[in-house]
Amino acid sequence: MRKSSLHIVLAYLFICLFLIQTITAQSGKKHIDEVWSQARQLRPELFLPKDEFETTLEYQKRLKQQKDFIKKVNQDLAAENIEKKKEAERLKKEKIAEKERRKQDKMAESLKPIEFIIKDIGIYNADKEYFKDVAITVKNDKYFKNDKNLVIGFVHYRYVIKNGTNLIVDESFDDKIVTILDKPSGLANVIGWPDGGDSFEIFGVEGNYWKVKLYVSPPPIKGSHNLYLPRSEARSFKKNYKSAKIDGFIQLKDNLKTYEHFNMVVIHPITGSRFPFGPTKDIAAASVIAGKKSVVPPDLTMRVAFVEPNGNGFLDAEEKGKVKVSITNSGQGSAMGVFVKLDAETSNQDISAGKSKIIGEISAGQTKTKEFEISASKTVKRMENRYTVSATESYGFPPDPAQISFETFPFIPPKLELVDFGISTPNEGNEIRPQTTTEVQARVQNRGQGPAEDVKFSINLPKGVYFTPDSRQDYSFAFLKPGEFKDLEFSFNTAKTVGKSIDVSIGFTEGSTTGKFPLELEVEKTQQTIQQLVISGQEMGTLKFADVATVSVDIEKDIPKSGRKGKNDLAVVFGIESYKNVPGVSFAKRDAEWMKKYFENVLGIPKKQIYYRTDSDVGQAEFSKVFSEGGWLDKRVKKGKSNLYIYYAGHGAPDMKKNKAYLIPYDGDPDYASQTGYEMDALYEQLGDFGAASVTVFLDACFSGANRDNEMLLADARPVFIEVESPAAGNVTVFSASGGKEISSAWPEKKHGLFSYYLMKGMRGEADTDKNKNITVGELGDYIKQNVSDMAGMLDREQNPTLSTMNKNQVLIQY
Repeated sequence: MRKSSLHIVLAYLFICLFLIQTITAQSGKKHIDEVWSQARQLRPELFLPKDEFETTLEYQKRLKQQKDFIKKVNQDLAAENIEKKKEAERLKKEKIAEKERRKQDKMAESLKPIEFIIKDIGIYNADKEYFKDVAITVKNDKYFKNDKNLVIGFVHYRYVIKNGTNLIVDESFDDKIVTILDKPSGLANVIGWPDGGDSFEIFGVEGNYWKVKLYVSPPPIKGSHNLYLPRSEARSFKKNYKSAKIDGFIQLKDNLKTYEHFNMVVIHPITGSRFPFGPTKDIAAASVIAGKKSVVPPDLTMRVAFVEPNGNGFLDAEEKGKVKVSITNSGQGSAMGVFVKLDAETSNQDISAGKSKIIGEISAGQTKTKEFEISASKTVKRMENRYTVSATESYGFPPDPAQISFETFPFIPPKLELVDFGISTPNEGNEIRPQTTTEVQARVQNRGQGPAEDVKFSINLPKGVYFTPDSRQDYSFAFLKPGEFKDLEFSFNTAKTVGKSIDVSIGFTEGSTTGKFPLELEVEKTQQTIQQLVISGQEMGTLKFADVATVSVDIEKDIPKSGRKGKNDLAVVFGIESYKNVPGVSFAKRDAEWMKKYFENVLGIPKKQIYYRTDSDVGQAEFSKVFSEGGWLDKRVKKGKSNLYIYYAGHGAPDMKKNKAYLIPYDGDPDYASQTGYEMDALYEQLGDFGAASVTVFLDACFSGANRDNEMLLADARPVFIEVESPAAGNVTVFSASGGKEISSAWPEKKHGLFSYYLMKGMRGEADTDKNKNITVGELGDYIKQNVSDMAGMLDREQNPTLSTMNKNQVLIQY
């Protein structure tokens, strides 16, 4: 018997092995057939039999080409299969993420306040200061269903199949339920009812389905619990406990079937004191603390930031942003049962956002952060959206609520165009000729005002023209910004019978559009070279885009006038956002524009005494014109009377050999900083030599070789850090945006540099910490450093502004 069983097992294993080998072989044969079929289709001339006029050497050469081409097709198919697997994995992850998002939305929507009253109270333990065995019940009858089950109005909608006397939950739902409840509410059996769901009503019929509203009952707090409160309030509480109120909240748990209670607080009916109560972990810890003779309160502060992915400061159509909420406990006691809520103050049906997040305990000195995802639909319109972020805490010590605003921006399609091309051939005239190899470089550019996403290009050749074995035929780019261009390179061979022109077609697909570019290449005519194309690319002018000015930036509204008279003062304002040779500096031009207005209003500097230039008007010569001996400042400064104010927003760059830092003008090159930039040491020396009453420099730049969006400027594509020395002259004060080893960041939400935003906000009066209507150099420096450092952390950056001065107590602004 045993021998027979062993034979059966071995036979089964043999059959399995045979099937695996057969399937593998079939799969391999299918792949080989696919490779050969595609290769024949692309290059049919390589697979023709030997022609009677073809020499053996030529035929062998063609067979070698055939072999190489088959190998290339095989590699391309393998790469394509890898990409398909990656795409399938991405879609799988997206589906999981979307399911998780829907779950989180359901949990957030289920959040409800709930109110209990005390049914019975036990004996007070005076030594440990708590009441034992406190039993509670729901106060309001509207929460009851048949005097048994607490119902808070959260419902599941399900289709239920009619099957004789049974109702069967449709198996197509994601959450498979197995609980069987017999004849709920006197109706037929229901198979597949959720845990905790014991009541439903039928409110519609569709075909073979009944539409059911299912009530899921959250479990009440079971049993009795201890209530900790000080002896000084215990006697009066026991006398009046029946009129005491218990407030709290209830929310679906992660399983979407059962509920949890949190932030349960007993309110003393006479004194109004609040005491944590209930079985949750946070409350249990809070009860221990509450039992002490004196509770050390927490001190909570909340900071919020809006973050969106592409850095333009708007929540664009089909974009997902997030609101980051950070709560810091700077008190000496722990905060318990903290949770935050996001409430919309404006109505916008085209955006969706989370509503609540539980934080729990925040210990003394601790900071905790939560994020709310906000999504915009494709139909979103241009408008300002305002939200209030509030928080509750079990002891009644919540932080002050905060408001946040951002603008949504409607969908603007990209516009892809074939703007130029160049070719390279082996002949002197750079002509396309029969039976020669031609290399092509075609330039495509996004000339629209919207970004192009997930862009794919495919090159299609006409009959009689064939790709070389090493030529690329397809290109893909995740993103093409407005104005950005890409060069598509490919090469081909032509047959003897090629005509007067070759009609190439470049097809493209993008997230919102599809199309093709015709590229007509003339045969035996001189063409523009690839080198000429590259040069013309460097000289391509920047596109002008529509004004997207915002209405939601607070520092741009109602700029105060301080009454300060700066009739002898001078200012220089430079802001370079678009550079000729390197990536730009987000919002630098906007920074400069508004700093000029602050110099006028807050510092009282006459308009004619402000030298204001932006972008291409700030060439290298402009620095010399303004700052050199006999220049614009030198001619106007009144020695001992004029206060000088310099503001610069743009690139800085290091020269590591000289260990010096340079400001980079519009036409400068960070790789040649010492040759094309303006040396910082020289600038400080010149400013100190003017004999001005004071010199104040506001420098929104860094010297790491990267811009505000963390794009590298230097050729070796790595950050280079250099410490910029403080100016030697005693009357020169310098506010710098960041430390020597940090990047000066943009704040897209506010559409300004992070440093410049808080500089202007501080100048409005926010930096006047002692409220004496005077803002000193030290006060402004401390305000900028504290706020920029904190907000940079919220934006996942590190940035610590610095102040170099010998006059911290100098009054900068008076109101």
